[in-house]
Amino acid sequence: MIRRVRRRQSRRVFWDCQCTCGATTIVDAASLRTGVTRSCGCLSLEQRRALKIDLTGKRFGRLLVLRRDERHTRWWCQCDCGVQCSIPHTSLCGPQPTQSCGCLLRETRGQHHRTHGMSNTPEYRIWLGIIKRCTNPNNKAFKNYGGRGIDFLGECRRTFMAFFDFVGPRPSPRYTIDRIDNNGPYTGPCAEYPNGNLRWATPQEQANNSRWNHRLTFRDEQRTIAEWARYLQVKPHSLIQRLRRGWSIERTLTEPIRRW
Repeated sequence: MIRRVRRRQSRRVFWDCQCTCGATTIVDAASLRTGVTRSCGCLSLEQRRALKIDLTGKRFGRLLVLRRDERHTRWWCQCDCGVQCSIPHTSLCGPQPTQSCGCLLRETRGQHHRTHGMSNTPEYRIWLGIIKRCTNPNNKAFKNYGGRGIDFLGECRRTFMAFFDFVGPRPSPRYTIDRIDNNGPYTGPCAEYPNGNLRWATPQEQANNSRWNHRLTFRDEQRTIAEWARYLQVKPHSLIQRLRRGWSIERTLTEPIRRW
């Protein structure tokens, strides 16, 4: 804009403007504010000349131009995702050309908001379950975990991906998360637990690792009653009855079972 211009018998404001092509023209102030007028007319002339350029076969990002649309200001394009769409000529030849049918925007928008993409997996639900039963007093399992001092520590608690990288994918639906040291916290590798205190375990392994188990140590080997019963190929009830009668651990585990 060079200077303000007033016209007789008009209340509107006009400006004397110089275009980038070098020409000068008088433009209504409202047209300047709204962006309706952007040149002296040379821009429209350039756009009309550009419409004569054949874009067939040219590529713009993911778009391959197939042919001119019935409307001469648009082009039919094939996107790499398989969708065909009609794109304005100005959108292809502008300062920021259109790159796709819209799939690129959806993908980048999803990646921007996505953290790990595993929110619907059983591993993520198990990770959340550990946090809740260790920290939320309203959780029905809190009394057996957070209520008795079991905590979820370290990087495995701070981020799900650290937890997943340590324990790995769930081997099968039969497996649940288990603490190797039943009285210790849920944690990955740390000073107290160099190899971590988390693992996937079967229901049988979980039962053998319960804090309610009665463990028997014999000949420097510690097992639960159920594990000794499987090892000796006897019923757990038989070993329990012997212990209740006051038998020593050695006699309980070494004396043969009478088979009637």
